[in-house]
Amino acid sequence: MNRIRFSFVALAACAAFAACSGATGPQGTPGATGPSGIAGAPGATGATGTAGERGTNGATGATGAVGATGAVGATGAVGATGPAAYCTTDADCARLDAGTALGCCLGQCAPLNTNDNCGACGQACAPANASGDCSTGSCQVATCNPGFAHCDADAGVGCETRTDTDLANCGACGKSCAPVNATGACLDGVCQIASCNAGFASCEGDPSKGCATSLSTTSDCGACGSVCAPPNATGSCAAGSCAIASCAAGFGDCNANPADGCEANLQTDAKNCGACGNACTAGAACVAGGCVPFVSTGAEGDFFPLANTTLTGGVHNFRSIFIPAGVTVTIDSNTNQGVLDLRAQGDVTVQGTIDMSGGPGGIGPAGDVSWIGASGGDTANPASGGKTPTPGCGCGCNNPTEWGGKGGAGSPGSNAPGPQLCGVSLGLGGNMGGGQAGFPGGGGGGGFAGGGGGACVCPALSGNCPDYSPGQYGLSAGGAGGGAFSGAGGVLSGANHWQVGGGAGGQGGGAPYDGSNGGGIQFNGGWADANDAMGAGGGGGSIGQDTAQDLAVASTFRPGSAGGGGGGDEGRGGGGGGGALRIASATRIAIYGKLLANGGAGGGTPSPVPDCCQGGGGGGGSGGVIYLSAPSVVNFGMVSAVGGAGGSSVSARGAPGGAGGNGGLGRIRISAGGVTGQGSFNPALPQKLDGSANGSGLAYIEPWPK
Repeated sequence: MNRIRFSFVALAACAAFAACSGATGPQGTPGATGPSGIAGAPGATGATGTAGERGTNGATGATGAVGATGAVGATGAVGATGPAAYCTTDADCARLDAGTALGCCLGQCAPLNTNDNCGACGQACAPANASGDCSTGSCQVATCNPGFAHCDADAGVGCETRTDTDLANCGACGKSCAPVNATGACLDGVCQIASCNAGFASCEGDPSKGCATSLSTTSDCGACGSVCAPPNATGSCAAGSCAIASCAAGFGDCNANPADGCEANLQTDAKNCGACGNACTAGAACVAGGCVPFVSTGAEGDFFPLANTTLTGGVHNFRSIFIPAGVTVTIDSNTNQGVLDLRAQGDVTVQGTIDMSGGPGGIGPAGDVSWIGASGGDTANPASGGKTPTPGCGCGCNNPTEWGGKGGAGSPGSNAPGPQLCGVSLGLGGNMGGGQAGFPGGGGGGGFAGGGGGACVCPALSGNCPDYSPGQYGLSAGGAGGGAFSGAGGVLSGANHWQVGGGAGGQGGGAPYDGSNGGGIQFNGGWADANDAMGAGGGGGSIGQDTAQDLAVASTFRPGSAGGGGGGDEGRGGGGGGGALRIASATRIAIYGKLLANGGAGGGTPSPVPDCCQGGGGGGGSGGVIYLSAPSVVNFGMVSAVGGAGGSSVSARGAPGGAGGNGGLGRIRISAGGVTGQGSFNPALPQKLDGSANGSGLAYIEPWPK
């Protein structure tokens, strides 16, 4: 029917415009799909049948038969698109029923649903970045060009969005490229990471996860996989830098370099012992976080003497030390500096004796006049006492080189002034031992604070006193002791110099470390024997004021000092100072016997001696020092460093000389984790053994290994 109607319209159009399309031909085969052509004109309407004749009035005539309906003309085949109908306005085309909107485009009716005439003549359907589709009469996007998309509702703008580079539409509309902790980049529609934010990284290598890894963790510190685990420490990562949060127990970061962690072992590093920068002294070792300056190398093996033994002075390195009961260890006087330092890697056990006491001063001669005084005892050598002159032979059998005692460190005592006797000056200094006397005053004791020698008085006719004149009495002062804190020599005072003074004791800063002054005498003259001579006592030795202020023995590990010699003919020798004994063990010190560093006793006269001129008694030597260092100290024996007693002077004629002064107290220093046992210490231990009750006159104790 539509085809018939279209043909009719087309015929009418031919008549109206004297122009028409080609005649409708026979129905042909459909052409290939292309742009729709104008529909063929509708077939002609069939002729109306002739009406029947009206009958005559009367009987109603029969109804005439209805004429047959004309056959519908066959639909004309769609012919090839021919020239459009000519027109001048769109209204001319509107009369055409073409099944779609037509417009008058350049004088011809044309459909308005093509990409060239989309909705209006000349209005192209060409959306941006796309191919258009105007089949509905309005321009729509058919397909977008690669890399573009139509993301808004306005078809007129086409595929306005670049999906190959747009971060908000990367690869598809609304698909944002915003990786975590990063700046994104859309490359060919694929979201990538342009750069990570500071402090983050893409350690997984997956752009979809962004820069998810913080570079401020100990597992990824500053870079992916960079572990912050400094040695001997707990690490921390801040701003991508590995730092040390804390050190493991016993370690320290002493070079401020996180790369090597807490590199210093504070338990064993001698440069950083217990704390960074706490350096032990040269030769010391760091043990359990404390400086232990007395570590043994073990080079001398085990020390296990089976008989009395004499060691050279100085340091000895043993593996272990065991001194059996009945065995005594002393120091060799030929190498004696007054110091014996015994070190062991293992236990030290003393069942016998280690004796570093000073030697006793020489005593007065028995029998006739010898003119020669006794010498002083050695320091730290109890077996080397002062020489006692042989009576009655003067210089003939008495060696003047033996008149002064031997000794170690410290200064020799001063000689008393006097004439020559036996080729040497009378009143020789006693070095570390004490004074040799003679007719003049006694010599001073040697050491750091030696006692002074006693003065003397010589009767007329002797011819041996320094200020002798016929009919007068000769008088002589004593020599001063050795050292910065020595005692002065005895002096003379009173009418006619009849007050004969004893030597002053060495100075220890007060009791109990001062040496006692030697005893003076009162000379009244008129002795039966015009050749008699009398002397005052020598002063006791001292450890010295500086040493008494160093009870911890931090800088004054040294022996004591000798007592001064007695004045007068046959004056007695002073006692030697006690030595310096140190015993150090890495394990334990056990004492069942004796450790001694006592001062030597001053020489004296043991009993009344007839026919003897009376010199003064020698001063006692001071105590030395005993230093024990070990994790454990056990004492069931004796540890002693006391001063020696001054020598007495006894006369059968009722005119004695002065007594010698006592030596001052020595020191005991203990560094131990614990001190046990019922043995004795002199000086005594403080009431508390934790170092809180240390004081003058007591042993000094601190926890090991201090």
